[in-house]
Amino acid sequence: MTVEDRILMAITSLGVTSSASGTSRRRNR
Repeated sequence: MTVEDRILMAITSLGVTSSASGTSRRRNR
């Protein structure tokens, strides 16, 4: 894996987790 691949994976993982937590918070409220 190249450095760019790792960065892309990190960004995508963060985006997925942030979006998932955001939706869950909205649903809870």
